[in-house]
Amino acid sequence: MTSKKQKDSVLVAESSKVLSKLMCPALEKAGYDVTLVGDGLEAIKFCFEKKPLCVICDTDLPKLDGWQICSVIKDASEISGIPFILVTANDLKENDFTAENSYAEKVMSLNGENLDELLSSVQEMCAYRKDVLAAEAAELETAEAAESGKAAPKNAAPDKDKS
Repeated sequence: MTSKKQKDSVLVAESSKVLSKLMCPALEKAGYDVTLVGDGLEAIKFCFEKKPLCVICDTDLPKLDGWQICSVIKDASEISGIPFILVTANDLKENDFTAENSYAEKVMSLNGENLDELLSSVQEMCAYRKDVLAAEAAELETAEAAESGKAAPKNAAPDKDKS
């Protein structure tokens, strides 16, 4: 029996067909399971329902812009840990780096020349998020075992008091 490795889930919230045609195929080729949504409300709904490992979001979306989406996600405790990359086709100005976007892990102007930078950032953020989720799961397993009086999980640290 062969097991198929589950792909890392990445949400792309982008209303521009040009940018989505640039990002989505490159992300899929890199091995990600990509979901594309075209407006801010869809992005927030997807994050709450599916909890992707990473979000790439255009700064200028219908209904809610990328700055607002980032704030909503980072303020919601159940999804606040999802890494967030804000992208724009426009040149970034100094005032784009204000408190308004301080929640985003990365803000970048995207064009065909820096797609590798985006892919590298997604890879780093997905790896980090998986590490955090694994640590949270191990903590929960240890806490549940302690509550039920069962032995600690196999991956727990050994008891050093035994001699």
